[in-house]
Amino acid sequence: RLAREIGWRAGQAFALYLLGDAHGWQGEYDRAFPLALESLAVAEEIDHLQWQCGARRALGMMLLELYVLPAARAQLEQAHAIALRLGARTWIRWTAAPLAIAMARSGEFEAAQVVLDDAAIPSPLGRDALRDGDENSPTLGERYLMLARAELALEQGEPQAALNIVNGRLAAERGPVPRLMLIRAQALLAIDDIEGARNALEDVQGVAVEQNIQPLLCRILLTKGALLRKLRRHAEARQVLSEARTIGLTMAAKIADDEYRTAFELAIRELAPGLPTPTALQKAKASSGGLTARERDVAKLIAQGKANRVIARTLGIGERTVEGYVAAGLAKLGFSARAQLATWWTEQGLSATTKSH
Repeated sequence: RLAREIGWRAGQAFALYLLGDAHGWQGEYDRAFPLALESLAVAEEIDHLQWQCGARRALGMMLLELYVLPAARAQLEQAHAIALRLGARTWIRWTAAPLAIAMARSGEFEAAQVVLDDAAIPSPLGRDALRDGDENSPTLGERYLMLARAELALEQGEPQAALNIVNGRLAAERGPVPRLMLIRAQALLAIDDIEGARNALEDVQGVAVEQNIQPLLCRILLTKGALLRKLRRHAEARQVLSEARTIGLTMAAKIADDEYRTAFELAIRELAPGLPTPTALQKAKASSGGLTARERDVAKLIAQGKANRVIARTLGIGERTVEGYVAAGLAKLGFSARAQLATWWTEQGLSATTKSH
C-alpha cells in the first residue's frame, strides 16, 4: 500500500511477490496467484529483472505444489534464466533448487543434478564475506540446494542418501524445517523404518498444523496414508486419505485458472483415491472398536450377565474359545476387566442381534 501511495513501482513489485509467495505457502491460492501475477506484470512493465525472477519463482513453486509440472517447469526455467542473466549467486541457487525438483519429478535426474552442481559453484566473494560466526553456516540458497538434493535422491530411489542429507541438515538447524522433516519421514518409510516414519510424520504434522501450511499438510497425510496401507490398516488409511483429499480439493476450489485447478484436482484424486466402500461387516467392525462379529456376540452376552459356560452353550462353542474371544475383545478395546466390556457394549447401544460368522 505504501509503495503504491509513493509511486514506488519496484517496491510494489517486491512486496507483491513476497505476499504471493507467503499466501501460496499456506495454500491461499485465491490471493497468492493474483498477487504474484500482478508483481510479474509490474516488474515487466518497469523491466526489473530481479523481481521478475522472484515472481516467476513464486509462481513456479506454487505450481510445483499443485503437481502442474509443465507449467511449473516453464515458470522456473524462465526464473532461472533471468537469475543466470543477472549473475546473482543468490537468485541462481534460489531458482536452481525448485527447478531441479521439477526435473526430478519428471524423471530427468541427470539434468537436475547438472543444475544443482552448477548452482553450487562458490560465489566469487567467497565465504570470507560472511559475518563473524556464520562461516560454517549454510546460506539460505545452500539450504535450498540441500533440500533439492534430498528430494532428487528420493526420486531416484535412494532413500538412504536422502536421509543422510536431511539428518545432517536438521541436526544443525535451530528450529523445525517442515520440508526437510517431511522428506525425512518419506525416506524412513522407503527403507521400511515404520516406527521412525510414524514418529517423523507426527512431528512434521504438528508443525504444519501450527503454521497452517495446508499444501504440506496434504502431502503429509498422503504419506501417512501410504504408511497405513503398508501396515494393512486400510480403515485408518481410508480416513487419512479422505482428509488429504478434502484439504486438496478445498485448496483447488481457490484456484481461478481452470487448467491449473483441473490438473490439481486430478492429481489429488489419483494420489488420494476413494478406497472401495467398506462392506456392512467392515462397517460394523469399525464402529465396534475393531471387534469381530463373534467377539461382539460374546460382548453382548457378557453385558447380559452371562458366565462363560452359558455363553459357550448359547453360541455352540467351547468354553476356552469363549475365553479367547473375551481376551481378544479386552485387548482391542484396552480394557482389563469383563465389567468394562459389558459397560462399553451397553454404552454403544449395540443391543441388536449380531450374526455369527
